[in-house]
Amino acid sequence: MLLTHTTLRGEALPADLAGLIDAYTDAPLAEANRLTVDWMIDQTEGKGNALIITSDEVPPAKAEVSAMQDELEKYCPGCKYKVVNVPVAEWATKIQPEVQSALSADPSINFVLPIYDSMSLYAQAGIKAAGKAGQVQISSVNGTPAVLKIQQDDGIVTMNVGESIPWPAWATMDQAGRLLLGLPPVADGAEQTPLKLITADNIDSTGTPPQPDKGYGTAYVDGYEALWGSGAQS
Repeated sequence: MLLTHTTLRGEALPADLAGLIDAYTDAPLAEANRLTVDWMIDQTEGKGNALIITSDEVPPAKAEVSAMQDELEKYCPGCKYKVVNVPVAEWATKIQPEVQSALSADPSINFVLPIYDSMSLYAQAGIKAAGKAGQVQISSVNGTPAVLKIQQDDGIVTMNVGESIPWPAWATMDQAGRLLLGLPPVADGAEQTPLKLITADNIDSTGTPPQPDKGYGTAYVDGYEALWGSGAQS
C-alpha cells in the first residue's frame, strides 16, 4: 500500500500502520505552519495576537498546531494566540461566525492563522463582517488557487505557503514506480517536495488568475523524466 501526503515530514508512520504501508510520501505541513507563524511575527514586529483555526479530526492537524505553538514559544514568547477547532464539515457554517465573534471579543487580534488555506475563504468573510479588513491579516498553507485569488484581489491574505499540486503527484508516482519494479522506496517518504512563500511580491508568478501548476518552475519534471526515462509523461 502507498500512502501519500499524510505523514508529517520527519515523523515515523504510526505503529498501527507500519505493517500495512509499503511506501509513503511525507507532507511538509508542520514546517509550512511554522512559516505562517514566522510571517505573523515579522509583520507585527513581535506583537502578534493570533486566532489559530484547526480541525482536530484531520490526522496531521494536532501536530501542525503543536508546531505553531512551539514556534511561538521559541521566537515570540510575548505573542498571544487562541486556538479554535472547527470540524471540516462545519467550515462553511462556523468559521465565519467564530472569526467574527473572536474579533469582537478581542479587538487586539491582528492575525488569523488557518492551518489549511481553504478555511480562509470563510475566515476572510468573518474579518469583513467584524469591520476589521485592513487591520487583520490571514496567513495560511497550501496555495489553493481560489485563496491565492483572494490574496491577489483584496490583500486580506498576505502570505500563503504554497505547494505545487503536480509536484507531490510526481513524487507519489516515483514511489509507486519503485514498488512496482521491486526497488527500495525513498526512505521515510522523504521526496523533499518544496514549499514556496507566496506574497504580494511574487503572487503574479502563479498566474492571473492563479493556477495550481504555476509559480514553481518545471525543473522537477525534467528531473523525474531523466530519472525514469523519456517515456515519462508530464
